[in-house]
Amino acid sequence: MTTKIPLQFSFTILAICASSLFASGQTYIGTSLKRIYQNTYNCQLRINADSSVNFIYDQDGNVVYGEYLGTISRVNDSIFHIAAVQTLGQDIRKAHRPGSSDIGLDSAIAQQLGLITLTYSNGVFTRLSSCDRRGRSKSYLKIPANKELFNSTKGTDYFTLTIPRKHPITGKSLAFKIDYFSEASFTSGEKIDFDVQIKNGVLWTIGEPPLQIGHFKLRKKRGS
Repeated sequence: MTTKIPLQFSFTILAICASSLFASGQTYIGTSLKRIYQNTYNCQLRINADSSVNFIYDQDGNVVYGEYLGTISRVNDSIFHIAAVQTLGQDIRKAHRPGSSDIGLDSAIAQQLGLITLTYSNGVFTRLSSCDRRGRSKSYLKIPANKELFNSTKGTDYFTLTIPRKHPITGKSLAFKIDYFSEASFTSGEKIDFDVQIKNGVLWTIGEPPLQIGHFKLRKKRGS
C-alpha cells in the first residue's frame, strides 16, 4: 500500500531541504557561455540562508544590467529550480538622432530611483529627478544636448548615470556607462525561472536558460 503525500507538503519539504543545504549562504560567479553583441555577460548568483536568491548579470560598465530577487527550491539531489523577479534592469537602445539622449523609465522603477546623477567624461555633472514636483513618475528624462561634453570623439563619447542604489552582492554604488548614440532604459518586473545543477562548487544552467543571457556556468566564490 502506497501513501500519497500532498503536493503542498512536498514543496514544503523541498524548501526546507534547500534552506538546510544553504544555511551559511553561497555566492557563485562566472560568465555566460554564449556571446551576445560580441560580449559575454558577467553573472553573480547568491543563495541566501533563507533560500532567497540574488541573481545579477551585466556587461562591462553596466552597459546592460539585470538584477533579480527570487527563491530557490530543490528538485532532486543536485538540481534546483530558481524563480525570480527583476528588481532593476538597464538596457541600451539606439538614440533617435546623434547627440541626443533620453532615459526611459517604467512607472514602477521611476518611484524607486529618485535623483539620477549624470556625469560627463570630464567630471561635469547634473542631477535629474525621476518624478515631477507632485511625485508622479516620469516616463522619460530628457538629457540636454551638449556637443562639447558629449560627442563622437573618443574620450567624450559617453556619460555615466549613477542611481541611489547599491549592487545587492558587492555593495558598490550602481553606475551605468551610456555610449554616444545610445539611450538608457530602466525597467523592472520581468519574471524568470530556470533550473540549475550544483556539484563540487560549480553551478550551471540546464534545460531552458534565462532568455536574455542564455546558459551560464559559475564557480563558488571562496569564503562563501
